[in-house]
Amino acid sequence: MKMFQVYRFSISWSRILPTGDTDVINEKGVQYYRNLIDELLANNIQPMVTLYHWDLPQPLQDIGGWTNGIIVDYFESYADLAFKSFGNKVKYWITINEPLEVMRGYALTSTAPGLNTSELGGEYLTAHNLLRAHSRVYRLYEKQYRSSQGGKSFIILVCT
Repeated sequence: MKMFQVYRFSISWSRILPTGDTDVINEKGVQYYRNLIDELLANNIQPMVTLYHWDLPQPLQDIGGWTNGIIVDYFESYADLAFKSFGNKVKYWITINEPLEVMRGYALTSTAPGLNTSELGGEYLTAHNLLRAHSRVYRLYEKQYRSSQGGKSFIILVCT
């Protein structure tokens, strides 16, 4: 049986970009992930990095989070920083983990951020913006990074 030497982890958007925007970069946060990636590679383990696993910087949540279409631009800038900072060592990029669960957070009070924006169609705006964000970041990687970094980007969907 073949053993896979892959470690999947998520970068906290808030940890490297506390405001959600690239105007404020937490260099200690970036260095933390560089160190983690270097340690994995030193042990022959390929990092598989998730860019968004449900932790949104509070300033972006304050402007509507995933219901606000401007978030797609912020997400693309964040992903661009990640590709520039870590892409020469990371070959597997997950753009968004389980967008259905994120959507539920805008439809139900039991799932973070628990906003229940259903009456306003918030969960549909959320789904739309998540898919736009994935598409934009996928295209960014394909056009600007894949040929030089040799990696792949994809989305993780829940099927149940």
